[in-house]
Amino acid sequence: MGEPYPHGLFSWTDIGVPDQEAGKAFYTALFGWDADDQPSGPDSTYTMLGLDGKTVAGLYAQAPDQQQAGIPPAWLSYITVHDLDAVAGRVAELGGTIIAPAFDVMESGRMALIADPAGAMVALWEARRHAGGEIFNVPGSMTWNELATHDVAAAKEFYRALLGWTFESSPMPDGNEYTTIKIGERMNGGMMAMGDNYPPGTPAHWSVYFAVADADATAAKATELGGYVIVPPTDINIGKFTVLSDPQGGVFTAVHWTVPTD
Repeated sequence: MGEPYPHGLFSWTDIGVPDQEAGKAFYTALFGWDADDQPSGPDSTYTMLGLDGKTVAGLYAQAPDQQQAGIPPAWLSYITVHDLDAVAGRVAELGGTIIAPAFDVMESGRMALIADPAGAMVALWEARRHAGGEIFNVPGSMTWNELATHDVAAAKEFYRALLGWTFESSPMPDGNEYTTIKIGERMNGGMMAMGDNYPPGTPAHWSVYFAVADADATAAKATELGGYVIVPPTDINIGKFTVLSDPQGGVFTAVHWTVPTD
């Protein structure tokens, strides 16, 4: 494999859906992804989604018990860590929760699923053969990860202590603040307080953003493919975004940046 990504960097995303074939059909048509099914168990496969042979994201079939429990599909953000056991070992003392203790993912790597003190779930990933995505910030690839939470200050304290993140805050047009997550000088995602634009009772959560060449066209295409527009294409000072759902309920954001990203 290639060299692991820097400690604390968002490096991968995937989604479990009830119907794997339908999921592949939607996302390959929407983003122009290719799909490569790889064995992940006796009767299962993990679909590597990519652009021109470079991996972007993953997709798999939800376990039967998840489907029976009515757990909705959700894109999951993965954060590279260089010592998974050490990092996961601090989650509880910092007020978070271990959802799935550290385990091996075949020869690809080792992961743990955690929730921060507000309940937002995220994965920790120690790379072996699979470092993560091979392309970012171009149309059709992951470009941003964003936390919506009711307590930004508490979230910053948790993630700073757990992962060494630093933060910069800047005002938004609505008068609230947007917090940019950084590793050194590199932007690594964002945080924002949940306001009246979220339905009452919406839990804290991480969202995955995919870069697109045209937010309006992507929203129209998603609808044509049976998906849903949750937030119509909306102009912001650095581009235009739209929040979409696939036909099975997996929510994601498509964004066209008008400023350079690294």
